Formats: sequence, C-alpha cells, structure tokens
Amino acid sequence: MKKSVLFVLAAIAAFVAPMSGQTAQNQQPDTIIVRKSDLPPEVLKNLESQKELAQMAQKIETYGKWVGLGKEVGVAVNDSLAALTDQSERFGKTNVGKFTMFIVAYKVLGKDAVGVVIGVPLLVVFLVIWVWSYRRTCIQRTILVKSTKDDKVYERINEDGSARAGYAFVHLVALIGIGALIVGTVIF
Repeated sequence: MKKSVLFVLAAIAAFVAPMSGQTAQNQQPDTIIVRKSDLPPEVLKNLESQKELAQMAQKIETYGKWVGLGKEVGVAVNDSLAALTDQSERFGKTNVGKFTMFIVAYKVLGKDAVGVVIGVPLLVVFLVIWVWSYRRTCIQRTILVKSTKDDKVYERINEDGSARAGYAFVHLVALIGIGALIVGTVIF
C-alpha cells in the first residue's frame, strides 16, 4: 500500500513539474540583456529620453491625482459652507434663531453692555451726591440764621480746617469704595 501511494505521488509530481515550468516561461516577456557600452550612442540617447519621458509622465499623472484631489476638497468645502450659510440664514429668521443670536451676543458683549448701561448712570448719580455732600460738609460757607425786616443775621459754618480735612478724607474713601463696586459689577 505504501508503494502505491508513493507511485501516485511520483506520477503527479512528474505530470505537474513540466506544466509549472511552462507557465513561468509563458508569463515572462521575451527579454534580451545588452550592455550599455555595446549600444550605439543614438540608441542609448533614445532609450534614456524614453525613460525620462516615462518618469515625467508618471510625475504628471501623480500631480494630476493630487490636483484632482485638491479640487474635490475645494468643491466639498465650498458646498458645505454654502449649505451652512443658507441654513444659518433661515435659522436666524425664526424666533428661536433670534433668541439664540441674542444669547450669543450677550455672552460675547453682555458684561460690557451691562457695565455701560448700569455703571455710567450709577457713576453720574454717585458723583453728584459726592459733590453735594462735599460742598455741604467740607467747604466753608455762610448761611442765613435769622431774618427780620430791618436786619439779617448770617453765620459761618465749617470754620475748623481739621474737620474739613476729615470729611474730605471720608468722602474720598467713600467715592473710591463706590467706584470699586461699580467696577466690580462691570468686571464680574
């Protein structure tokens, strides 16, 4: 039995071996190997120019693929931006879109707008109050105490210089504190 198996394997190997050699020869093109020094110079130049042309053609083909890819990317970006612009314009015309734009604008400019709308009027009001209070308590002035038909009696207020300096200091500290609160509301 071992002999019959070996015989069958040998017969298959004998049958397949010549066929594999033929297929390998049929797949290879007919070639002739020649040294460069054996060729005439004009044939050598012609072969080198054909080789350079083949390399140049391959480069042009590669560059063409890249250019085509770049054009496709450009067209895709242009189309997507056009679609995005159209959709955002339609969204901006709706009530929800207007509210969303308001929220975005508030997030970008909100603190500055609140600071201007609230801070400037507060600064003006507190500046007027400070000037009124400073003039009333710190500046020496004359007031009418008693008035009759024939006579008027005046009295000077705030003659003491040290009291005026203390009031001025208190008013300055108050103005700086109020300014810090206004700036604090603007910044935070």
